[in-house]
Amino acid sequence: MIPVRMKELAVRSGTSTATIKFYLREGLLPPGRRVNATLAEYDESHLRRLELVATLRTVLGAPLDRIKALTDRIDDPEVALLQILADAQSLALGQEAADATLQADEEPVVTDVFAERGWPDVPSWARTALDAQVAQMRELGIAVDARTMSTYAEAADRAAALDIGVVQSAGSRDEAALVVAVGVHSYSQLLLGLLAVAQTSRSIKEFADRDERAVDRSPHRAIPGIHPPPPENPHPTG
Repeated sequence: MIPVRMKELAVRSGTSTATIKFYLREGLLPPGRRVNATLAEYDESHLRRLELVATLRTVLGAPLDRIKALTDRIDDPEVALLQILADAQSLALGQEAADATLQADEEPVVTDVFAERGWPDVPSWARTALDAQVAQMRELGIAVDARTMSTYAEAADRAAALDIGVVQSAGSRDEAALVVAVGVHSYSQLLLGLLAVAQTSRSIKEFADRDERAVDRSPHRAIPGIHPPPPENPHPTG
């Protein structure tokens, strides 16, 4: 991309010049290359940053302070890409920043699935968050046994393999953060949607048959959406 002035950057990014100036003041957007005392030029990196900020705000509904924290890490060469991806992941999931204090005891069922899947069991925000989730489910009386965890982990592992392939092709840290944040948000919703459809389909197969049998035994009892009501008697007596 040939360096452009702010007006052209606004047109290409779909962001108003007033908003761009605000992002520059707040440090969400790095300064452009100064041409003179009053003019600056902007390049592809600025366009990518504006895309990142706009997407995080519109798709994820992320607040500017969280976005600023993420872009500060992106701009800091001392921060590893893994940390940036972890921050983007936590942002997409609506959680606190990945380095925020989150404590949870290690859950044996989680440890076992790490070993089963061959995942590196190293300290991470994702591991702690999973331990906390399992503990919360147990407190609610929702059992998470080894078979359940293994089934969900296999599906998640297959999906993650696809996601990582996209991240590896990212051309910048901004793009990698964008792919992770939007991907985690979108694919988690897709997974929930598919799970809902699968549960509904299995419920229909299981319980519709039972309802049909109940209707056969009681022909005058209608099951909404499954069996039509009996016709009214056209010649009532009495």
